[in-house]
Amino acid sequence: MKSAILSLALFCFGALAFGEPLDLNQPSTNSPYVVIFKGPSICDGCETPFVTMFQNKGYDVHLVKPGESTPGLLKNAAVYIVPGGDDITALAQGWTASDRQAIRDYVKNGGRYYGACLGAYWAGKAGTWIGTIPGFEALELIPATVLEASVFDTRPQIVNIHWEGKSREAYFQDGPSFVITDPSRILKIYATYDFDHQVAAFLSQYGAGKVGISGVHIEATPDWYQEDHLVAPVGLNVDLMNEIMSDLFR
Repeated sequence: MKSAILSLALFCFGALAFGEPLDLNQPSTNSPYVVIFKGPSICDGCETPFVTMFQNKGYDVHLVKPGESTPGLLKNAAVYIVPGGDDITALAQGWTASDRQAIRDYVKNGGRYYGACLGAYWAGKAGTWIGTIPGFEALELIPATVLEASVFDTRPQIVNIHWEGKSREAYFQDGPSFVITDPSRILKIYATYDFDHQVAAFLSQYGAGKVGISGVHIEATPDWYQEDHLVAPVGLNVDLMNEIMSDLFR
């Protein structure tokens, strides 16, 4: 769905400042790394903004397919990311049962999860939105019911959101909205949609870990807007991406 223009992504995300200072004296086996799910349903190039922003910070990046999210790989990961994409049409396109358990255990024991659009859907409970297939299980990491946001078509578009009280525009394509079910686990609600006033982005707890969720693509780079003939917001949404990642890593 999205093609990668690396130079533009480097320009846009090179200044992100989240995370701890990197120890350049660490042995290579202990180098900080992130894990990004790149299964068949993840759209082409949707992982690229995340790959770029973390590589610019000195992190190694591991792209994993179904069956590869193992406890050994996740044990020392800085964060597990699921980018945007499409609902799966076969169970083999999603996580295995061992993948799901490893991800849940990783976050519960102090890890971090970030889900954008599809990754936000999959952080919830399967069956609460249109598009899930029989037998698919999501992660159930978040204290919220996941709904398909109330828009009239699934084409890429710009939607208005209120991010901590300020009006912003963001790239959106068939993303979720959220009804909070356990406010005690919510660390911060970042944004609501203008069109239905439901939650669009938030940070929550899962055990000892943190989960960052966004139904809008605040990671979108200029090529996304260009390909879909949309006018990008001034400055993109780098500051929003930086805020949520900073809180996730804090």
